[in-house]
Amino acid sequence: MKKILVIGLVGNSYFYGCNHLPTKGETISANSLHTEIGGKGFNQAYTIYVLGGDVTFLTALGDDETGLLVQKEMNQLGIKTKVVTKKGSTAVASILTDTNGDNEVIVYPGVTLSIQDIINQHHLIEEADFLLLQLELPIDVTNYLIEEGSHLGKTIVLNPAPAVNNTLPLDKVHYLTPNLGEVKTLFGENYVEALLKSKVNAAVTLGEEGVLCFEDGQITKLEGIPQNVADTTGAGDVFNGVLAYYLASGESLINASKKANKLASQSVTKRYVIESIKSLV
Repeated sequence: MKKILVIGLVGNSYFYGCNHLPTKGETISANSLHTEIGGKGFNQAYTIYVLGGDVTFLTALGDDETGLLVQKEMNQLGIKTKVVTKKGSTAVASILTDTNGDNEVIVYPGVTLSIQDIINQHHLIEEADFLLLQLELPIDVTNYLIEEGSHLGKTIVLNPAPAVNNTLPLDKVHYLTPNLGEVKTLFGENYVEALLKSKVNAAVTLGEEGVLCFEDGQITKLEGIPQNVADTTGAGDVFNGVLAYYLASGESLINASKKANKLASQSVTKRYVIESIKSLV
């Protein structure tokens, strides 16, 4: 299997269970609290690891107690990591989940990787075959990674989340994985025509409605898989991790998307993210 380098964010996550999500100005009480490490980059890398992939996770941690805790947890989970320790606070996320399994997420990114950090760890890019990226890093860092990875002949998989209305070098991205809101941010309401015109291969996740695959100018709709939803948190990360794993195993985008759609749907039947990822195999 080809080597995958995931570059992204990790921190400590606080999960609050509540009867409903708050409206503007409303204060609500949580009926449960759970903590675990997480972040789009880490969740995606851990998914690949659990599936048996050859994956390395590159990230930054602060020189605080949270950073030490996160490092310890990653070591215990067994995933291969390269951590750049920096002065400052480690990322923290708060996730509110209601009784329907719907959620709202707030992320404080904390310290983050810089272009110079990436240059210092350039050998990791050289050794990888695939780069799996998100938009939780500063946009200039992500753009540098796309440009440099493309220059070195690496396969670039970009999960454009959280979405930003910014000029990304999408012509150098091999596979784009937005959800519906993100694809509209990048391409507008007429995203189908825009994606076809851009010639970017993409897997657009539509939640319970499934996945829309754009590959070599063809569109394929994958239907959603009904589930008893416990928690949708991390389902998009599971999709991206599974997709990258099977792409690196030589599968087509459509076949990889079918498997990613199945396992992402399975993941929502479990509460929280780490346990849902562990349950994939």
